[in-house]
Amino acid sequence: MKCSTCSKSAAVHIRPLGPLCKKCFCRIIEKRIRKDARLKEWFKKNDHIYTDSMLSRCIVSSIVASLPKKFVKSRQSANKIVLTRTSEDIIVDSLEQIFRNKRIKSSCRKEIPLLCSLTDEEASAYAEFRKLNFRPRKKNREIKKFIDALQDRYQETKSALANAIEDLS
Repeated sequence: MKCSTCSKSAAVHIRPLGPLCKKCFCRIIEKRIRKDARLKEWFKKNDHIYTDSMLSRCIVSSIVASLPKKFVKSRQSANKIVLTRTSEDIIVDSLEQIFRNKRIKSSCRKEIPLLCSLTDEEASAYAEFRKLNFRPRKKNREIKKFIDALQDRYQETKSALANAIEDLS
């Protein structure tokens, strides 16, 4: 199979992106995260950034390369805390809060869900191509199964749920 963007050999096929080579896939993922960062104004000049994984650090370095920034080792000395929460993490946590009346720690303004526009599958593929460690968080099996069934039946379910949850918060 060939990459739908550059016609090289495809390394990944993730719906709805289609077949993509490693380079095109990583570029699309970084572009999507960069757009989120710009629209949500996540980063400013001279931010002190704490990241919870090497994956987050790699992406932040890539998307805000032109801004002066400093990575710090403790959450207390950071004015921005970058979390590796995917859209599926956010959806499952929110639905668990609704269905089970379970309180989820509300995020503060300085916490940034960097991967909020990515699925677990996309984040895993990106990490694999960049030779970084990433394991999706464990999720409530029943809710995950419910969301996956909806996604199979209605293509844009996950993105619609993620957008609705973002609008509510």
